Amino acid sequence: MGPLPGGAAPAPRQRAHEVPLSPQLAERLRLRAVEEALPLKSLLATAHVAVLHRVCGVDEVVTGVVSNGRLEEEGGDEAIGVFLNTLPLRVDTRTATLRDAAHAVFAHERESSPHRRYPYMRMQRDLGDALSLDSYVNFMDFRRQWKVTGPTGALILDGVGVAETNYPLAVNFLYDPVQGGLRLWLDCDESLLDADLCARLTGYYQRALEAVADTPGAGFADVTLVDAAERARVARWNDTAVTYDRDLTVHALIEHQARVEGQRVALVHRGQSVRYAQLDARANQLASLLKDRGVRRGGRVGVSLPRGPELVIALLAVMKAGAAYVPLDPGYPQNRLEFIASDADLDALVSLSTGPAGLPARAVVHLDTADVASRSTAPVRVGTDGHDTAYVLYTSGSTGRPKGTGVRHHNVVNFFLGMDARIGCGPEDAVLALTSVSFDISVLELLWPLTHGARVVIANEGLINNLVRAPGADGPEGDDAFAELCRRHGVTLTQSTPSFLAAVAAEPAALAALEGARAVLVGGEILPAGLVDRVCSRLPRVRLFNMYGPTETTVWSTVHEVDAVKDPRQGVIPIGQPIANTDVLVLDAAREPSPIGVAGELWIGGEGVSLGYHRRPELTAERFVPHPSRPGRMYRTGDRARWRADGVLEFLGRVDRQVKIRGHRIEPDEVEGVLSRHPQVASVAVVAAARANGGAELIAFVSPGPGLLDKGAEEAHVQRWGEVWENAYTDPETGARGQDLDRDFSGWLSSYTGEPIPPAQMREWLGHTVERVRALHPRTLVDVGVGVGLVLRHLAPHVERYLGLDVSAAALRTAAASLGSGPLPSHVTLIHGDAGHLSTLSTDAGHTVVINSVIQYFPGTEYLTRVLDEAARVSGAKGAVFVGDVRDLDLLEAFHASVQLHKAPALMPARDLASAVARQVAAERELCLSPSFFREHAARLHRPVRLELKRGHAVNELTCFRYDVTLGHGVQAPVPANASVAWDTLPGDGDRSEGLARLLQARKGPFRVTGIPNRRLVKPLQLVRLLHAATPAQTAWDVERALWDADETRAVEPEAVVALADRHGLTVRLEVPTSASTGTFDAVFELKEQTR
Repeated sequence: MGPLPGGAAPAPRQRAHEVPLSPQLAERLRLRAVEEALPLKSLLATAHVAVLHRVCGVDEVVTGVVSNGRLEEEGGDEAIGVFLNTLPLRVDTRTATLRDAAHAVFAHERESSPHRRYPYMRMQRDLGDALSLDSYVNFMDFRRQWKVTGPTGALILDGVGVAETNYPLAVNFLYDPVQGGLRLWLDCDESLLDADLCARLTGYYQRALEAVADTPGAGFADVTLVDAAERARVARWNDTAVTYDRDLTVHALIEHQARVEGQRVALVHRGQSVRYAQLDARANQLASLLKDRGVRRGGRVGVSLPRGPELVIALLAVMKAGAAYVPLDPGYPQNRLEFIASDADLDALVSLSTGPAGLPARAVVHLDTADVASRSTAPVRVGTDGHDTAYVLYTSGSTGRPKGTGVRHHNVVNFFLGMDARIGCGPEDAVLALTSVSFDISVLELLWPLTHGARVVIANEGLINNLVRAPGADGPEGDDAFAELCRRHGVTLTQSTPSFLAAVAAEPAALAALEGARAVLVGGEILPAGLVDRVCSRLPRVRLFNMYGPTETTVWSTVHEVDAVKDPRQGVIPIGQPIANTDVLVLDAAREPSPIGVAGELWIGGEGVSLGYHRRPELTAERFVPHPSRPGRMYRTGDRARWRADGVLEFLGRVDRQVKIRGHRIEPDEVEGVLSRHPQVASVAVVAAARANGGAELIAFVSPGPGLLDKGAEEAHVQRWGEVWENAYTDPETGARGQDLDRDFSGWLSSYTGEPIPPAQMREWLGHTVERVRALHPRTLVDVGVGVGLVLRHLAPHVERYLGLDVSAAALRTAAASLGSGPLPSHVTLIHGDAGHLSTLSTDAGHTVVINSVIQYFPGTEYLTRVLDEAARVSGAKGAVFVGDVRDLDLLEAFHASVQLHKAPALMPARDLASAVARQVAAERELCLSPSFFREHAARLHRPVRLELKRGHAVNELTCFRYDVTLGHGVQAPVPANASVAWDTLPGDGDRSEGLARLLQARKGPFRVTGIPNRRLVKPLQLVRLLHAATPAQTAWDVERALWDADETRAVEPEAVVALADRHGLTVRLEVPTSASTGTFDAVFELKEQTR
C-alpha cells in the first residue's frame, strides 16, 4: 500500500478527530450487517479500506485490524495485561464490490483467528521488516461486559481519549454503551499526516460508511469521497478566466511592435542586431516569396536554419504566409529530420544550401541563394486568425516515433497572456534565447519578448559547453559564452532546464553573471531542492520560477515562484498554479477528483489545449478527452501530481515511473528530491532495479559536488594501492625485473582464469598503446604511474625529456632497470610520488601527459578531475593528455557477467548467477568510467577529445571492456556531419562488410561510419539480457546454451575493419560512439598521407 500523504514535523503530535455519525446511519449499518450475515466490524473495516483506497491512491490496500488475543481458558478474563494485537489485512479493490470486501474481511478474521496472538512486532522481525503498516482499524464493543457504574458507584460518562500509537492513523469504532449508538474517532499523528487532510478524513469516513450501508454492490471506484465543498475549493484555485481576443495572431502582436517601436532593437546575435522595423520588413519579404512558391493558409513549412536572426525571421514569415512552421533543427540526426519532414507533408522548406539535404518538401527556399531582399516589404494578407495553426512541433513518443502537435495562434496568444501576468516582460527586458527551436519553450524565448518590444539575445548552439570564457579565448567563442552574453547584453530573463541551470550553478562565474537578471525560469524536468538552495543562496535578488507544462497544452501551463526559504525544506519544489484561462484537475483511475493532498494523474484544460497530434487521430482521441464538467477538451498528461492544501500543485513524476518496493508504492522522483538537498550532491538519479529474488530495490546514482570526498580518505586510498604494488613488485617469484618484458607482464592476471594473460597478447596491447602515444609527437613526456617502465623503455629514447611518477619505490627501481644497468640517462627523471606532483610543473609547458592503465586505482572522480585539470594545465595548447586502459562503466555488468559465467558450475541456478553478477558490480573497487565523463570534462575545458577502442586481435578483457582517451593537441577536427554514413544504411542484409568495402573504394576523403556493431560485445551484452530474464528453472548451462544462438553475423570484428582500411590505402580510428548505443563503434577513415 502506498504511504499516507504526509506532513513534515519531526516529533509525534497526536490529535483525535471525532467523526459525526447519525443514529440513522448506525442503524442502516446494523441492518446491513444482519442482511449480509456479517459482524458489524467487517462492514466498518470495509469502509476503512475504501478510504485508504482513495487517499493512498492504490488498488491493493494493506492495513491492520485490531484483534483480541485474551486467553479463552477459564479465568482468562481475570488475567491482567493488554491482550490486543494487530493483524495485517490485505484487500484487492480492483474487482471487488464493497459487499465482496466485507465478506473477505470476515473470512480473513476467521482464518487468522488461530494466529491472533502472533505479535505484530514479531511478524515484522520474522519478515525482515518487509511488513509495515500505516494504519489500523479497531472496533470496540463492551456491551456485554460494560458496567454502568464503576467500583465506587459513580456513573462513567465517557470512555474516549487519544491513543498514543506508533501508527500515523488509528481508526477507532466504539459501540457506546453509555450514550448508545456508534461512535468513530480518528487518532492522527499530525507530524506524519497533513493536518488539513486529517480534518477532511472525517468527511471521507462518513461518506464511505454511507456507501457501505446503502450501496454494497458498488465497486470501490464508485465510492465518492470528495464532497461539493472540496470540489468548490479546487474550482476556486482553477478560477483563472481572463478575457482576451481569440482572433489575434502571434505575428500581428509583433507587427504592432514594429509599427510603434520600429527603431528599437529586436534581435541580437554575434554582434549583429536587427531592429523591429527590419524584422517585420524582412519577414514580409520572405512571406511573399513563400506565397509565390505555393504556400497557402493552413499549410506547413519546415524551417531548418542555424541559430540567428534569419531563424526568427523565417518563423515569422511562415506565419505571415498563413502557414504553420515545423522546426527542423539542422543539428538533429538526418533520419529524424527526414521522418518529420515526410510526416508533416511540407508545402515548403526554408533552409540554407549547406543545410540538411534530401528533406521532402514541395518547394525548397535556400535563404543564402534565393533573391529575398528584392521583394516587396508590404505585408502579405491571407486572412489568418487565431484559430489557424501557428506551429507543428514534433516530440518523441513512447514508441520512439515522433509525433507532431499542432498549436494554434490563440493557444500561443493566451500563453503569452499568462506569462504577462505571472512573469511580465517589457521594452526594458533582454531575454536570452538558448533553447533549440525544436523545443516548444523556444516560443517563450524567441517570440514572447517580441510582442512587448524587448530584445532577444540569441545564443549559439551548445551553450552548455561554453558557459564561461576559457583562459586565452579572445575570439568569437569566448565572446559568445553564457556569462559573456549575460553581462554584455544586460540579460534580465533566462529560461532553461534544471540540467542547464545545474551546469551554470557549477561554474561560479556563470552563476554570477545572472546577478543582474530579474527572473530565471526553469522547467521541463523536476527542479531539485538542492539546486534551488545553491541558486537562491548565490542570487538572493533574482526571482526563480518553476514552470510546468507539456507541449500539447502550449509551453507552460502552471507557474510557481520559488520561496527560497520554505520550498527546499518541503523536499518537492511545487509547480504552482494554472496560468490564465487554464484549469488543472488531479484525477484518480476512475476519473474522479483525487482528494486534496492525494496523488493522481494531472489533466489540463483551457485555452492552451492544442489541436492534437498531426495525422494521429487514434492517439489524439486517447490523450485529448472531453472535459468532465464543461465544454471543451482536456489533455491527459500521464504525470502524477497532487494539490497542496494552499492551492499549489506538486509534481510527483510520471505515472509509469512509480515503483512498488516491499508493498509500498514509491516515487523515485521524490527520493531524488530529498537526496538532491545534500549540499555535497551535484545531481542524482534514482532508478528501480530488479533483485534476484523477484523483488525490487532503489539505486541512486549520485554526481558528487565539491568537497564530497574526504581528502584524508583519498590519501589513504592512494597509499593503500602504493603498498599493494610495492608488495607485488618485490615478490621474488613474480616481481618484475625490468630486463625481461614477458616477466614484467606477469602481474597482469586474467579475471576469468586467475592466470597471467598470455605475453603475446600483452605485447600487442603495449604496442598499440605506445603507437598511440607516439602519434601525439611528444617532445617532453610526463608518465603518471610509470610502473615498471613498460611505456618508458619504448619512448624514452625518442623524447627530449621524460619524467616518470609512481607511488611505489620498487616500481621505480624496476623502471630504471628497464633502461639498462647503468645510471639513468640525463633526460630521464623518476620521482616517488603520486599524480599530485603535476601541480608543481609549469603551466602551458607543452608536455604530453600519459596516464596509462592507472586511473582505475584512483580514489574517485573528484580526484581524477583534479588530475585531469592539472594535466591539461601543464600540457597547454600544444601538448596532449593520453589516458589509457579506462575501464568502461557502461560495460561493467557485461564484463562481470562474462567472468561469472566462465566460473559458474553448469548446474548453478541462473538467478543465483545473476545475483553473483550483481554482487560483483556492487562490490567493484576499481574506478570505472562512462565515456560521457570524458566528453563532459573535455567540454568544460574547451578541449577536443577522442575516445578509441583498445586495439588488438586477441579477444580478452582488455580489448573488449576498456578504451583510450586523448585530450588536446593531436585530436583531429571532427568529421563534418555530411561526411558521416550510418552502418545500417550500407547495402547488405546482415554483415555489411561488402557494402563498407565498396564505400572505401568510392570515398577517399575523411569520413566516418557510425553505429558499427561490435562482434566482441554481442555475447556479453546478450548474456546480461538473458540473466535479467532468467527463470527459476534455468541453470548456468541453459544460459550458456542460449548464448550459442546469439547472432554475431550482423556484427563486425574491429580488427577486420582495420585490415579492410589498410587494403584500400586508408588509416582508420576505431572510436567509442558519441551516441548511447552500447555495443557499437564508429570508424573514421582517412588517406594515409592525411593522417596526422
